[in-house]
Amino acid sequence: PAGITKARVTVTGGGGGGGSSDGTATKSGSGAGAGGTTIKTVTLSGSTATITIGAGGNGGAGGSDATGGTGGNSSFVNSATTVSANGGSGGDSSSNRESGQGGVASTTGDLNLGGSDGTQGGYYASGFAGGFAGGASYWGGGGGWRSGTVAKAFGGGGGGNYGSNAAAAGAGGVVTIEY
Repeated sequence: PAGITKARVTVTGGGGGGGSSDGTATKSGSGAGAGGTTIKTVTLSGSTATITIGAGGNGGAGGSDATGGTGGNSSFVNSATTVSANGGSGGDSSSNRESGQGGVASTTGDLNLGGSDGTQGGYYASGFAGGFAGGASYWGGGGGWRSGTVAKAFGGGGGGNYGSNAAAAGAGGVVTIEY
């Protein structure tokens, strides 16, 4: 709008997708990491900005023992100012069981926050293994721990899953501009 010269920009990367099991009910994939968030007060110049919204990573396919996809990076670019945030990594497969790492904090903001890591998958000698929770972003929670549920908020990591069920995708990032 006319007369507006400064704005607070908040940029969050996409969450990673949860990891899946090899089809065994006693194994689960890991939860994915959440996207990082960067906040900066910018001086606006020119009449346009280029905004990129990072997509959430895909969850591992059911029964495939697959690592989830990495969330995409998000950015706001206006003239010489760039504000960016990194996506979270996917949750690992049930064979490796490493948690998805949260998006690494950027260095382009006044406040640079890394995303939360997902939780590690597991193996149980008897019974069933629940999928494990995705990491939370600046905006809220990741996907649920048991049923590979989708993240609850922008940039949240997807939950891992057990057995032949598919793991959940991460939530897409977001860019907000407040003036």
